[in-house]
Amino acid sequence: MFERTKEYKYIEQYEIARREGDSAISKILLSRNTKTNEDHPHDGFSPDAPENISSDVLKRFSTYKNTLDQIFSNTTKNNTDLISRGDDQFDNMFTSYYMNTHYSHYNSLQLIRDEAHLVYKQSQRVYIAQLALTVAVGVFLILFADRVFLKIFRAIEIDSMTDALTGLYNRRYLENVISCDAQGPARQGRAYSLAMIDVDHFKIFNDSYGHIAGDKLLANIATVLVHSVRKTDSIVRYGGEEFLAVLPTTTKQEAVRIAEKIREAIKKMELILPDSNDTPQITVSIGVSSFPDDADSFKKLVKVADERLYQAKMQGRNIVKSQ
Repeated sequence: MFERTKEYKYIEQYEIARREGDSAISKILLSRNTKTNEDHPHDGFSPDAPENISSDVLKRFSTYKNTLDQIFSNTTKNNTDLISRGDDQFDNMFTSYYMNTHYSHYNSLQLIRDEAHLVYKQSQRVYIAQLALTVAVGVFLILFADRVFLKIFRAIEIDSMTDALTGLYNRRYLENVISCDAQGPARQGRAYSLAMIDVDHFKIFNDSYGHIAGDKLLANIATVLVHSVRKTDSIVRYGGEEFLAVLPTTTKQEAVRIAEKIREAIKKMELILPDSNDTPQITVSIGVSSFPDDADSFKKLVKVADERLYQAKMQGRNIVKSQ
């Protein structure tokens, strides 16, 4: 329009547009977080991009402004060539900025993609490590858990078959284990004996010295019993102050000898009471039964031993009864 009319109002409009152009270029560069004397963070990604996008844009914009200045300063000349050159310069400036902005954004996306790929690889390694750990734990459980659980079960089972006060086997162990083991010698016709042991006047002792002293007495007697029999024999706390000595492969004569040894050992036992200076003498009565002389089953053998224990008490206590 200025080239056709040569009116000065268009020069004023050009000056305003020129200032707006400078301001727009500054805002664009600021929005890219660049300065005219610093490299753009993504410069150099494309081989075709200049080393400094900001400087390149400013240079092209300056060249474009110089061409426009020449057009508006040559008011008497035909500026067709300058106008055509200015159009080319504007197109080149815009194309250069667009391409370099595209490369810059593409570089940012590429960096994000590379970082995401790295995170994906790391997550794969973590997943594989977790999977391997899970498989290893599974294999361990398959191979060893049954053993661990079996040990725990056996510990619980043994605890349930042990008397808490004396540490001896209890009645449950007698009925579930010892009675079953006794069937072997019975089938083979081998000798098998029992000795039922009862503390004489235990109720009187408890009433005189208290239950704590009574518990101490039972614990001491349990220790004497264990040391008076063989390792192959078993001592069971049958109930209250009663104990049962289980004597495998033992004849009646041998069982009587063991019973007398027990009776003498307990008679000589010194019991120190916690709250008394008394040292009462403790005695026991014992009933002995043997297979196959007295019974043909373990249950009957226990009954015979218990009956002979009662006879021993009736005959004055502190004796062994085997007939």
